[in-house]
Amino acid sequence: MGLAVLLAIQSMRPRSSAGQPVVVAARDLPAGATLAATDVRVTAWVSGDPPSGASTAAADLVGQRLAGPVRSGEPLTDVRLTSPNTLAAAAGTGQVALPLRLADGEVASLLQPGSRVDVLAADGQGVARVVAEAARVLAVPASWGGGAGGTFGADATMDSFAGALVVVAVTPSVATELAGAAAVGPLSVTLRS
Repeated sequence: MGLAVLLAIQSMRPRSSAGQPVVVAARDLPAGATLAATDVRVTAWVSGDPPSGASTAAADLVGQRLAGPVRSGEPLTDVRLTSPNTLAAAAGTGQVALPLRLADGEVASLLQPGSRVDVLAADGQGVARVVAEAARVLAVPASWGGGAGGTFGADATMDSFAGALVVVAVTPSVATELAGAAAVGPLSVTLRS
């Protein structure tokens, strides 16, 4: 155990004394991944100034979640991480970041940050309506509770409903309408071009 900790600490140190230390992805990582010590490494940034917001301490990133996918060797900056502040900032002026649970968890695998979706809500009679048009996907966390999809029928409760979590940017009024719709039944999305 002690040797593993020592090796992990050693891998977090800069590999070269030339340049400034920058934390980069140690391998390709998917959107929503929670960073482990083996996912990051510190390297010397020798080609000019490091990117704005780049982290210099790998230990500071362990346990944080990625907002989007990253490639091996890509510097990990503050905007690549999911947090309430970064998601709210990414939503943009006049919009909010709204987490949604989708009825079918498999659908989330088709989405990525930047995707545009229409959000649909079904009433108790099985009639669907578009609640949000062209909502921009901000994040698609990789891990979520429950199985793929989940159920939401006459005998189901909100506790038994578990779908994939997706964070979208919408106006505050649309967020209120979506929250109300989610309390009645499951939400679905259609992909836009």
